[in-house]
Amino acid sequence: MPVYAFKCKNCEYKFEKEMTISQKEEAEIISCPECKSDNIFQIFDRVGFVGGSQTSSCSGSCPADKSCCN
Repeated sequence: MPVYAFKCKNCEYKFEKEMTISQKEEAEIISCPECKSDNIFQIFDRVGFVGGSQTSSCSGSCPADKSCCN
């Protein structure tokens, strides 16, 4: 399942939210867990997927052996 990264424009808190693509498209309001503001934007600092009990946050700049990935 994709993990989306967001940042609050009010308090600058960065947070992630796990949701399907359709859940993200259907979400009316995603609010900041710190200040409860809905003044947030999506950031694209890494790619993350959650599947089962394994989390992967591998970027395209990893070496071939993927030694930088979790």
